[in-house]
Amino acid sequence: MRIITFGTYDLLHEGHINILRRCKNYENRVSGQIDNYLIVGISSDELSDKKGKKTHEKLEIRVNKIKQLNIVDEIFIEEKLEDKRLYIEKYNIDILIMGDDWKYKFDWIGIPCVYLERTKGISSTKIKVKELLRLRTISNNKYRYGVIDCGGLKHSSFFNKLKKIFDDNDIECLCIDTLDEDKVAVDKNLDGIICFNIPFSKQNLCKKGPIPVYLIDHGCSPLKFFLKDPLRYEYIDYMLLAGPGIKKCIDSYIGKNNTTKSTAFLKSSQVLEPININSNIKDIILYAPTWGCYEERLRQIETLAGIAKFGEQYNIYISIHPDFYHTTQNHKIKTFCNENGLHYNENMETGELIKYSKVVISDVSSILIEASYIGIKTIQLYQNNYPDNPAINDLPYVFGLPKLWCGGIMCYKLEELKSIIDELEVYPKKIYNTISKNICSDANITLDADDILLYNILINTGRQRDHNLYSDVETSNRRHNYNLCQDYPGKVIYNIDEDSFDITKMDNLFMVEYDFFQEHYDIIEEFNISERCCIKIKTFNEYLLYQSIVLSSEGEFATLNTGAYYNQRSVLRSPIIKKYNFVFYFNEINTELLNILDYHLQHGVININGIIIPDNKSLYLSAILSYQYRVYVNEYDENLEPYIGKVIQ
Repeated sequence: MRIITFGTYDLLHEGHINILRRCKNYENRVSGQIDNYLIVGISSDELSDKKGKKTHEKLEIRVNKIKQLNIVDEIFIEEKLEDKRLYIEKYNIDILIMGDDWKYKFDWIGIPCVYLERTKGISSTKIKVKELLRLRTISNNKYRYGVIDCGGLKHSSFFNKLKKIFDDNDIECLCIDTLDEDKVAVDKNLDGIICFNIPFSKQNLCKKGPIPVYLIDHGCSPLKFFLKDPLRYEYIDYMLLAGPGIKKCIDSYIGKNNTTKSTAFLKSSQVLEPININSNIKDIILYAPTWGCYEERLRQIETLAGIAKFGEQYNIYISIHPDFYHTTQNHKIKTFCNENGLHYNENMETGELIKYSKVVISDVSSILIEASYIGIKTIQLYQNNYPDNPAINDLPYVFGLPKLWCGGIMCYKLEELKSIIDELEVYPKKIYNTISKNICSDANITLDADDILLYNILINTGRQRDHNLYSDVETSNRRHNYNLCQDYPGKVIYNIDEDSFDITKMDNLFMVEYDFFQEHYDIIEEFNISERCCIKIKTFNEYLLYQSIVLSSEGEFATLNTGAYYNQRSVLRSPIIKKYNFVFYFNEINTELLNILDYHLQHGVININGIIIPDNKSLYLSAILSYQYRVYVNEYDENLEPYIGKVIQ
């Protein structure tokens, strides 16, 4: 059996060696035999930089170390992430094996994929952290950091978590209340200042001297900090974000830069810790909303109380956000729960309680990410605003991101909540896998989370960013006039399928076949309506074709043989369409559609404006929404939920 795996293999360690041995010894489940030919793709230095993994060792050293193991049969250099399918075809691969930190991310590849559990307690990042600490020890000078905004209930647990990371590595950590910021300004011996929410005031920014300020994103919605007050960004040197999707969100606001770091989800260790098998709490339905919106929370809890009366199978726990503790509203909620058969959670952290759940219900909380990651079914309640970040236009929920966010099976009307809970078992596993993969790809939940966060703090010690870096007029205007929906298409799209239609009079988005686009290209350019024109994509073949056109500088291209998905060669001459939008247009919804979207999510270079589907009745609808594109339907009901757009024929 021919097996392939990929990696950077920087600072080769026991974890790398273990996974290579397991690949080589992977048992063929059909024959029961072990006779494997192992091929390894090692990331080039350029690709490693592109992935944000600056290597300590050059490619030649990394390759030689793998060769010396005598485990691998063949090595090649991986130049592009998007070429994995080509490598698989070139080397005639039977199975792809990766570490479980890549779980679900290669299901589109067209061959069986196996995700092996990583070796605990060892990583390249941990080795790098130890080296930085060793160098500091030589100078007999401990690292020393002040942590702000950690006194209240909301952030005390995050401070305790960070303090444990520092204590375990012999780093001094000072807890400083937000009101005592001035005390930090005069402390010249700090290596950095860390905050979870409220950054320094501008006055203290001037006082603190050459001490970098870090903002750690403890959840997954940092953009709300800056939508409420765009100047907040000016007070921060580095943002350590929970994952690549969150960095993309921030970059859309301030522009791409190297001061926003895709690190890891701070609560990773809690998510990944095993459950207490002796707990008497099992198979519960957990309702855990985010903070604010008290009246809306009360309506949701009243609905859950009605559901709980239907029997013991609806064993519902209510876990309220810490911001509600010790408030009059919270006392009312607690009293209501006790009087109506709901369990009010006081004794366990919500992140721990999800492990004992069969269903987790929330709105825009990162609790949905935690639950999805460990395989718990999730339901997301419709929410059209957020206390710190009101929705704009028709976006149904916000989550501090610039686009739609779907974190579970969607519930838009509270009266439908019970039926959704009852029907969860009929949803195909592929739906939950897709939602989990998409929302968890925004956040990096990993055993290495502590080391990744610590490394990004230590490596930037003593280095402030250039605060003039984003002071140009264009960037400043983008930040101060930021529209949450600036790249989000409208709710109506016209389907143009005949020459008699006058596209020059279109004020809305419209979609056309590629042949129509070619024929009317000059008109579209002349009337400057390219931004409203969308080209239909109906198959994976067409998708790969358009990718090739966009990647071609001359407009002439040849598509590649992609096995089961594309088995012919085509050569066309076309207008350059790099600036144009596309829409996925599907007459039916199936797993192949999700494979196309998976591929585009990781490797797409064309601009997708939406997904067209027959109607809103498909079980796959929530999975499709998790790709964060506008969804339009051909059969439109005026009473349809507000998240869907309509196609006008």
